[in-house]
Amino acid sequence: RYNGGGYIHDEVLTYLSGKEHTYFKQRDGGEGLVVRQHHRRWTKPSVLLINNRSFSDAEVFPSAYRTLGLGKLVGQPTGGSVIFTYQTTLIDGSTFRIPRTGVYTLKGVNMEREGVMPDVLVEPMHDEAARGVDSQLSKAVEVLLRDVAEWKKNRVPITIGVPGAAPNATK
Repeated sequence: RYNGGGYIHDEVLTYLSGKEHTYFKQRDGGEGLVVRQHHRRWTKPSVLLINNRSFSDAEVFPSAYRTLGLGKLVGQPTGGSVIFTYQTTLIDGSTFRIPRTGVYTLKGVNMEREGVMPDVLVEPMHDEAARGVDSQLSKAVEVLLRDVAEWKKNRVPITIGVPGAAPNATK
């Protein structure tokens, strides 16, 4: 939320798109997923907050987050202002930006014209900030807690096999 853009969506999406694949069990009792520290990935549920003050790459990111099935979007529709520009300098030293590249979803939607819609719409009341209330964040926590409970319920437990033992035998 409240993000004017940039160009970091691929790095963050890579981090959030981890899948569990292999498990380490060390002699001293340490256990964990097989990942190198510089390749760490998030493998648990997540929720993304968006609002009408998210523009440019801050709209590409939630669109891709949804396309990749990483979690739910909570908040308000984004601004619908995605277009990549370049800056040019005039003879007097002033500068201005010129549209250069349009951004489209895989379904062909021009993101310059249409904001990203949340899965869970939360329109904050005008006086919430003054009262220290963040209804979007509260709803995101509620949604995430439900998603975590469902994830735990459906997650296949990891069992460490013992060499020479029957399949799925554990210590």
